[in-house]
Amino acid sequence: MKKGLRDCIIVGFALFAMFFGAGNLIFPPLLGFMTGDKWFITFIAFSITGICMPILGIFAVGKAGGDVQQFAGKVHPIFANIFGTVIMLGIGPLLAIPRTAATTYEIGILPFNASISPMVSSIVFFVIVLIFSIKPSKVIGLIGKYLTPILIIVLAAIVIRAFIAPLGPLAPQAPKNFFLTGFLEGYQTMDALAAMLFATIIVKSIKELGYSKRKSLLKLNLSAGIIAGVGLLLVYGGLLHAGASASTVFPKDISRTELLINICSQLWGQTGKIILSLSIAFACLTTAIGLTATAGEFFKKLFHNKVSYETIVIIVSVFSCWLANYGVENIIRYSVPLLEALYPVCILLTVMNLLDDYIPNRYYYVGGTVGTLIVSCLQAFASTEGIANDFLGLFGAQTVSFAGLAASLQKLPLSSIGVAWLIPAIIGAFLFGLLGKNKAPKKAA
Repeated sequence: MKKGLRDCIIVGFALFAMFFGAGNLIFPPLLGFMTGDKWFITFIAFSITGICMPILGIFAVGKAGGDVQQFAGKVHPIFANIFGTVIMLGIGPLLAIPRTAATTYEIGILPFNASISPMVSSIVFFVIVLIFSIKPSKVIGLIGKYLTPILIIVLAAIVIRAFIAPLGPLAPQAPKNFFLTGFLEGYQTMDALAAMLFATIIVKSIKELGYSKRKSLLKLNLSAGIIAGVGLLLVYGGLLHAGASASTVFPKDISRTELLINICSQLWGQTGKIILSLSIAFACLTTAIGLTATAGEFFKKLFHNKVSYETIVIIVSVFSCWLANYGVENIIRYSVPLLEALYPVCILLTVMNLLDDYIPNRYYYVGGTVGTLIVSCLQAFASTEGIANDFLGLFGAQTVSFAGLAASLQKLPLSSIGVAWLIPAIIGAFLFGLLGKNKAPKKAA
């Protein structure tokens, strides 16, 4: 096999495995289960935010220079540091990394042995993560060569079986905005956020493979992204269809983890549980390894090499190990406001960086970001109602309601397809861009 093709496959497989983590496995089946015979419409919408934007994000960051500071620095260098740090904390030790360990325990271990504590499971999980991530130059090769092939095999066993022997007929659904449901559910994969930071380690690994010229680097970057995207498309489609085929089989109030366990049990019996356990273990491990290595690289650069990479990945692993014990559902619940605030900004900056050659000055970035943040932050605030009331309940305080704010946001143009922020972003971009056209060059210093 030629070197270029081999490198493309290895990097593409590694990128697929880094993206395909806990959320990617537990969210699609429930989405298909909820939408029944309308699963394909939901799948298309889910693919936009769960596949297209992450893959485009990898390419956009590579095109911008290879890291989030250059990607978001066109708004302002300080904004880039804050934006990158919040994303890294969100998809790193605060939410995504703990979720991988919690999911591994609840689906991969608990059904087999309830006597094992979440803490023991988390410790073992993060010891393995540290072994793979402590040497950043080897992360991509190790994931792409060894872990991803195993992951693909066990995923194929679930997806192919579900197509050959569906669990039941697809439940007919009453009219509903299924596109919006899928579009917003794609946020929960966190992949568009992860792409902003995965790109750093992907670009670095491509350079270490000998692709130092910009054209060859971007070409391999894009090719690897396409491979990862096709893999995600096939797996998501299969998992969504599997969930839809179970829509008349299981009770409507079934949880994400219970649904996945029951689907695999119906498809493969006891063997299905073992297959699922392997899928969870490898899907979560590959993502946790990628995120931990990325966190190490990000904070090492942010702290100007004053803190070593090894120290950072150890701190991230220990902190994530502790948070993982709060459980999957709690971690998912607390992630919603953060995702609603950040995901639209990631989408906006991805598109603008791809179109960078046609943007006259950096004030277009500033205005677009301001317009997007105003709406996305209000949406995030409206989503905190349940969390806020839980907190107030601890002190016996009166509950609050953000229903009026949520209703007002639903009246914004394009809110029905999940992009209520788009018109404010366009208005802000052109307003700031035209006002600042004579003040500064496009790229921030």
